[in-house]
Amino acid sequence: MHVDVGTPQEMYVWPYFARYPLNRLPPPQEVELYRILTADDVEEMRDFGVYVFYRVGIGQDGTWHYFVAGE
Repeated sequence: MHVDVGTPQEMYVWPYFARYPLNRLPPPQEVELYRILTADDVEEMRDFGVYVFYRVGIGQDGTWHYFVAGE
């Protein structure tokens, strides 16, 4: 997901679930979510309200800004 376009924080975030409301995922995107997470993980994140698993942010120039393994 391309985020913060036009700002100094502009970057690409993977997976896009890290910046997308889990309660608004259409069925095809839910399938994608279950391809990288277990049902228990998804339920926990829905209870918490956000995606809190592995994610990475990479700048326009390829600089890695962060890699997070959870909250």
